[in-house]
Amino acid sequence: MARIHEQQGMRFNPAIPAFEECEIKFNPRKGMWYRPETFDLSSIKECIDNYTCIPVEGKTVLDLGANIGGFAKMCIDGGAKEIIALEPCPHNFQILEINAPSAQCINAAVCEKDEKEVVFHYAKSKRNSVSSSTLKRRNASSTTIAVPGLSFSNLLEKYRPQILKIDIEGKEYDILDSIPSIPDFVEVVGIEFHNTRSPFDQYPSLFFPESVWHKVEHPILMYGTTKVLDYTFFRK
Repeated sequence: MARIHEQQGMRFNPAIPAFEECEIKFNPRKGMWYRPETFDLSSIKECIDNYTCIPVEGKTVLDLGANIGGFAKMCIDGGAKEIIALEPCPHNFQILEINAPSAQCINAAVCEKDEKEVVFHYAKSKRNSVSSSTLKRRNASSTTIAVPGLSFSNLLEKYRPQILKIDIEGKEYDILDSIPSIPDFVEVVGIEFHNTRSPFDQYPSLFFPESVWHKVEHPILMYGTTKVLDYTFFRK
């Protein structure tokens, strides 16, 4: 039987719509804490599927869109030197701190520039624990909160990560546009691109040209069609 954490968690229930208390349980197979009736376990599986190929031992890791800590926990277990994990949703952040206690966890969103407050939109789908965003997407509900925003370029310069992971639900295009290129000190980038339509489909080749990066695709089946949203890029 799954262990129950002494703390209570919170989740957004779009059917109400409102926040509600929930249990925090331990999944012994994955070795991580999660909230039932959310997509927490799916987020952990996605990290395992997409980021196991990233060698993190002895590296500094910047995890943008850390969610409940699937990748951050993998980096702890993999012997990373330092892990900086950003997550804007306070309820995801609570679980992140439980799953990745030795990481530097920051309850903020990554943005084009430092902002005292940015609007965080909760998704109205059951996937809101993994698909809410500071970008107002088609699945956004009317429920929002204000969160701090930290500049992407400043984060890169401050921490100078060798490993960069970006999964920020459609906001990746804005933050990539805020820098001229991926800095030379970044060796590996794991990223999810959420829009496959033009002009967004050009971003992988624009920021990760084949002459500089080796590309690994992570295809998924969506509504009967195979698509590639997740990539890992290794500097050659």
